[in-house]
Amino acid sequence: MFARRLAAGQFVVTGELSPPRDADATTFLQRLADLRPVLDAVNLTDNPGAAVRASPLAAAALARSCGVEPILQLTCRDRNRLALQSEILGAALLGVPAILAMTGDPITTGDQPEARPVFELDSFGLIQLIVRLRRGELASGRRLAHPPRLLVGGAEAPFAGPIHTTVDRLERKVEAGAEFIQTQFIWEVDRFAEWLAEVRRRGLHQRVKILAGVGILHSARAARWLGDHLGQLVPAPVLAQLSAAASGTELQVGIASAASLISRLRELEGLAGVHLLPVGGTTGLRPTVERAGLLPRPPLPAPSPAPA
Repeated sequence: MFARRLAAGQFVVTGELSPPRDADATTFLQRLADLRPVLDAVNLTDNPGAAVRASPLAAAALARSCGVEPILQLTCRDRNRLALQSEILGAALLGVPAILAMTGDPITTGDQPEARPVFELDSFGLIQLIVRLRRGELASGRRLAHPPRLLVGGAEAPFAGPIHTTVDRLERKVEAGAEFIQTQFIWEVDRFAEWLAEVRRRGLHQRVKILAGVGILHSARAARWLGDHLGQLVPAPVLAQLSAAASGTELQVGIASAASLISRLRELEGLAGVHLLPVGGTTGLRPTVERAGLLPRPPLPAPSPAPA
């Protein structure tokens, strides 16, 4: 579904959902059911912020079981190349259609900073590894009788340095084999438009599908947490609006801000969709998509005819 919408040029909507922190899937399954008509695919995060959660592979299996298309986030922080290849093949066995290859947050940001990180590969190497498996070959050179069929994605932070530097990094991921990119939080549309102009100048928008990350802030506290823990500084006007909101209305302010941002982003040439990043809970996802005029989701395009 996600791949077909991208190929057809539809404006796609994805979002993040973290697996449970314990062994009870009840709430998680309810959230998946709520998001099924709202999102074209759901990213299942991989120990985000270096804090322990259930396996994203198990979460992806649960998503498939209730009709939600999963995007498996896979990080290099906790696994060597053997474990990464096992996870990739496992995802293919479960029918997971797409993997987002990530380096992973530093161990020091998490709840067990004494743990030992791996980082044998980085995100570029992981993208190349997935592409190699898809071609039918393990890292050892051994051939696969049945290669995995997976859409390969990567993440990008457009504002983490000068425009030419971050677009260089994007280009390296495209050269490695990334077919879609989900960005980190976009707060300033004008700055992002400049970044996207450089992407278009290099013709990268014709080689990779780019989804802009849009934060849905549930409160001023959530906004401050982003800055304190992830280095994502929310613009002062947005923070001021949230801080000034009457008790019980902060989420509505966050929804309005995110929906307005999406409306402006949709006007940018070369953008394939948005990736929603809820901060403080997932209850704002549906009203944000609805307020942005993206519900109901359009009919799924017909599959492309098989080559003769």
